[in-house]
Amino acid sequence: MIAAWAARCRKRGLVYEVALFLAEDHWSLVEDSGVLTGTMMMLAHAYCLTGTMRVVFRGAEPGSKATPQTGYEPKIPKSIRHFANKYDIAFMGEAEISDNEGRKLFLKITGFSDFILKRFSETKIDPVTTAFLIHRGVWKREEVELILKYCISPNALLSGQLVPDNMLRWQADMTTLRRGILARRAKSLFALALDGDEDLVSYNWINEKTTEFTFKSKFTFNPLIGMSITIQPEQVLTVIPIAREYIEYELCLKYDLRLRDIPSPIVIVVTYDFELLQTEARKKAKQLASQNKIAICQINDTTGALDLEICSALQKSSNFRLMMEDQPDD
Repeated sequence: MIAAWAARCRKRGLVYEVALFLAEDHWSLVEDSGVLTGTMMMLAHAYCLTGTMRVVFRGAEPGSKATPQTGYEPKIPKSIRHFANKYDIAFMGEAEISDNEGRKLFLKITGFSDFILKRFSETKIDPVTTAFLIHRGVWKREEVELILKYCISPNALLSGQLVPDNMLRWQADMTTLRRGILARRAKSLFALALDGDEDLVSYNWINEKTTEFTFKSKFTFNPLIGMSITIQPEQVLTVIPIAREYIEYELCLKYDLRLRDIPSPIVIVVTYDFELLQTEARKKAKQLASQNKIAICQINDTTGALDLEICSALQKSSNFRLMMEDQPDD
């Protein structure tokens, strides 16, 4: 255990009070992992119970004996102040993190870019609610950025209200989300070549169909089809996720495996549906991949499985929205 805290929520005024906060780093984890985890979860807990990220620390008056009733934290713990300073956030109060300060710190921890924060403002989507969904594992940060940049209905997606009332828009957003899940799978697959450490792998969407992966250490990968790939630290690997039914893979081989004017090595990520390609189509895929210097990486999920995962995320987003709507205003 790297962090623990004791808290209560007073019904009157919905005040989230913390009586004790403890955090400690572990030798196998990055610096400040304890206080980061504890602070993030504490703010999230306050948000769930009160609808705000205001946290009040409670402790005994100077000269008085501290007890579980009085609390043991008369001031904001130094570990939290020190951690917040790394994100250029200074708390104004001695014993209270305001809702605005808590929200700013929570968003900093989540790692949204300035561009994405601007998109939140333009789309009128609450970034804190979205960050909460990320920390709960509903969406990944990269998927949220994909949604905000390229999806037609970002509000409906992040609130779990995407329904096929407009089939054309629904299909377009589902196709984009499939790419998002495929890119996440690719990250996990690539990390296996780096002892499973996903912190050594990062990627960004450069357009709605293409990602650029970078690695913090030398990366070597043997794809399903194509030559072995070796990428040096900070060198770019272009990854193009394509989710189709198997018959669509056959029909679109020439298009999917066409020559692209991209200087970096290219990997096409496909679903398990690709496994069903007929012999002649598989030969054609190998020929095109070799001819155009493309590697093909296959994950173990079908396109249908990706859709089920997306629907599960939408349901969790909807459940959280409904839970927050039930929060009393005071």
